Amino acid sequence: MTEGHHNLGVMYDTGKGAKQNYVRADMWFNIAAINWTKVAGVRIKMMEGKMTPQQIEQAQRMARECMVSSFAKCD
Repeated sequence: MTEGHHNLGVMYDTGKGAKQNYVRADMWFNIAAINWTKVAGVRIKMMEGKMTPQQIEQAQRMARECMVSSFAKCD
């Protein structure tokens, strides 16, 4: 499923298929990077270059909450 997580990040990053939202994109890239590939790590660096420190912190917190809840709380 981690490829799917990466793809969700791309959708939120580009605004294609989902409303553009850098925090949500970074959240999904963080989840993908934990379990999948260094491609997600590259995406994280790209995203975080567009974000404030507060947005980065929010995305990381959201990623943790999503994973701890077994993906039930990913909004």
